[in-house]
Amino acid sequence: MGTAGIYKWVDDNGNVHYGDCPPTDCNSEEIQIAPEPSDSAMQEVQERTRRIQEYEKKIRESRKSAIPAEDREPTEQPEVWFPSDISCFSFLENAWGGRIADTRELVVPQQLDEDQRSAVRNIFSELEGRYRGTLGRYRGTMVQTKCMNPKSSPPQKIYRYKVDWHTGWQSDQIFRMEAKFAGLDVKGSGREFFWFLLSPEGLRYRKATTDISFGLDQTRYDVGILGITDDRVTLYLREGGKIRRTTVVSLGEMEQEFTLKEFFYTQGTLAETRTWMFNR
Repeated sequence: MGTAGIYKWVDDNGNVHYGDCPPTDCNSEEIQIAPEPSDSAMQEVQERTRRIQEYEKKIRESRKSAIPAEDREPTEQPEVWFPSDISCFSFLENAWGGRIADTRELVVPQQLDEDQRSAVRNIFSELEGRYRGTLGRYRGTMVQTKCMNPKSSPPQKIYRYKVDWHTGWQSDQIFRMEAKFAGLDVKGSGREFFWFLLSPEGLRYRKATTDISFGLDQTRYDVGILGITDDRVTLYLREGGKIRRTTVVSLGEMEQEFTLKEFFYTQGTLAETRTWMFNR
């Protein structure tokens, strides 16, 4: 059975349109539509989804049963900026208050108001440590959880690392975090840089393995904001391409301790998490 062509064009006002026939008065681009999946492929996806949902349910029930009834808190809707329970193989669209779509499209930049910019700047300044003379140097740990397969035993693997941090402002708008880490119970070491660009236009974020901030002016580093408080900022960004990849980052402060949490989603499913913890 044939499939009619789908066309995309932009009108004089900059609006994007789609249709099954090209317009006659403007340039248009034919979009290639992937063939419909086979019945066997659909059944495989449904079966995989069922297994993942069963696994998530077992994890939730085991955690709940481990807490004495008198100590359990009333069930509440988790805060959007940082849900309390995000497990391996969970779905992106079911987490984070349903505010992150599972798509390949890059994030639309979000302008921050003065209070939001001030809150984020204060978090970075606390990390830099100028007020207490620590020069932004810390030591801490990182726990990496890799989600292997819902049917494997165990379905996830956990690795621990020791970390040395160096943080600070690189300019009036660019804040850098450098992490040098080495395995505690696994061989391996590395070095990663976390770059933040805070400007009146919004916030941009980039993670790299080299000490170069080049590229922060590119729109692919625009982020969506899930929440900003006096002691935490939570954001997300996407990578363009054929594979749907979304990363959620949450940076927070509590007294003398900082945490940086990363959640990596591939094809809409949580594939890996990293929890960085460091103290003054």
